[in-house]
Amino acid sequence: MKKILFLLSKKSRFNKIIQKNMRAYEEFSGNEFKIIKSYNDDIKIVINNSPGFNIKMEIDGQDIQTFNLVYFKNWEKNLAVVCAMGYFLKLKQKKFFNDNLLGMNFGNKLLPTVFAASEGILVPKTVYFSSNLIKQNIKFLVEFLGFPFIMKSLNSKLGQGVFMIRSLGQVEVIKKKYRNDEFIFQEFIENEYTLRVITLDYKVSSAKSRAVKESSTRDFNSLGIAEKEKVIPLEKLPLQIIKASEKIAKFKKANISGLDYLIRKKDHKAFFIELNFSPGLNLVTDQGQRFSEFLLKSCQ
Repeated sequence: MKKILFLLSKKSRFNKIIQKNMRAYEEFSGNEFKIIKSYNDDIKIVINNSPGFNIKMEIDGQDIQTFNLVYFKNWEKNLAVVCAMGYFLKLKQKKFFNDNLLGMNFGNKLLPTVFAASEGILVPKTVYFSSNLIKQNIKFLVEFLGFPFIMKSLNSKLGQGVFMIRSLGQVEVIKKKYRNDEFIFQEFIENEYTLRVITLDYKVSSAKSRAVKESSTRDFNSLGIAEKEKVIPLEKLPLQIIKASEKIAKFKKANISGLDYLIRKKDHKAFFIELNFSPGLNLVTDQGQRFSEFLLKSCQ
């Protein structure tokens, strides 16, 4: 028997009607398929950074790949997560509705991470739980990520909504403060510095390193506010980072983007952490000049 997932946005007063309709669909098919109903509050996504394509997505404890078909119903209510799931299903050659999800490329946190991991680009270990699943999966987070780990709102901007978690009590406090947000969790990577790479029309234009003040509690990498910035000449930027940045920017259809990496302290490996649209450009360096040239060229 075929197994079909109906993933709804949330429970509603029409729940009984929906369930009745699903049973009717099954009967009309001659019971050739079984419909499993679930909601956006039952999603778990785990991205490991071990070699190979190591991404797992579960709905209500079931691997999403075990379904013959996934129907995202009212999917626009949770775009940042659903678009990542649609992309994953496409990679696994699994059928889902609707195809226009593949053109959305929505979200700056989860989808680029899934894409990068699937392309063999190094990313931190990453976990997404629907908000109501976080509390019951705290033990898994600690075992998988260790202390400290990073808690990041999918709506975070300019370093706001990104936290270093050193005790479990912090998670509940943050959830209450940001009660309407969804979160991803990532391993903390002790880093020498962070790297911001700017791409213009999908080509790397400039790069700079940013040291941070560890006593601060606010920054996109949860360590501190950028204290020192240093321009990295493109000829000294590793080719691997250039290729990764251009590939991610093109995937996200971001003509102008800023890609952030953590440079791990122990071995200098670069971990992609996120893509930013409309990044701030330092006019003191050649970034401003290159951007002006890019704008002028784009007018022609």
